Amino acid sequence: MPKRNIALILLLLALGVIYVFKFTSVFEKSSIQIISSVRPKIGRGKKTMENAVTFSLDNKYELTSLKVIEEREFKTNKYPHAIWHLISESNSEPTNLIIYGIPVNGMKPEVAKVKPEPLQPKVSYVLLLEAGKLKGQTTFQAH
Repeated sequence: MPKRNIALILLLLALGVIYVFKFTSVFEKSSIQIISSVRPKIGRGKKTMENAVTFSLDNKYELTSLKVIEEREFKTNKYPHAIWHLISESNSEPTNLIIYGIPVNGMKPEVAKVKPEPLQPKVSYVLLLEAGKLKGQTTFQAH
């Protein structure tokens, strides 16, 4: 096979690989992985939080939406009431850690000046996250 044909085949192969990586979602992640935990104590002095619920993400994400909903209501209601709902109109700061009730930089409450409702012990909640096309959710309980 002439060298010209080999070079042409390699060029077409390289263009094909570039196309797959750039213009398809074959290698994209399909969801955000979330791990929830309850920390007995976070911070020091006046900024100490007792039994804070934290969410660790598998990567840093620029979140576009964050919602916390009671699991019972999430399963039975088409339009459940969010007890905490943040949105980002432009770019939120990439983050891989969320603490319930503390706003993520670059995000604001969907309804202005609305504060997150307190979590009730032994009630199951669902955290729903969006970062562009990526979504993630987890169920958790406060103590």
